[in-house]
Amino acid sequence: MDPSDFGTQVAVQVTRDLIAKVVGPKVREYIGNFRGWNERRRANSERIFESAARKLGGRLNEDESVHPKVLKVIIDEGSFSEDLLTSE
Repeated sequence: MDPSDFGTQVAVQVTRDLIAKVVGPKVREYIGNFRGWNERRRANSERIFESAARKLGGRLNEDESVHPKVLKVIIDEGSFSEDLLTSE
C-alpha cells in the first residue's frame, strides 16, 4: 500500500468520525440533504447560464466577459433560486 494512500484514508476516517461526533446521529441525513442542496444549486446555475446563452445568441462567441463581482452575485444568489423568472 502506498503510504500517501494510507495517510489519506486515515485523514478521511478521522474527519468522518469528527463530523459524526459534532453533528450527532443524524449525520447521514444531513449529508443526504447537503447533496440534494448542492444538486439543486448546480441545476439552478445551469439554467441561469443557458438563459444567458440564449439571450446572447450570436454574440456568445465574442471576446467579452462578465465582471467577476457580477458573476459572484449571479452564482451566489441565483443558484439558490428555483424561480424561472429569477433565472432570467
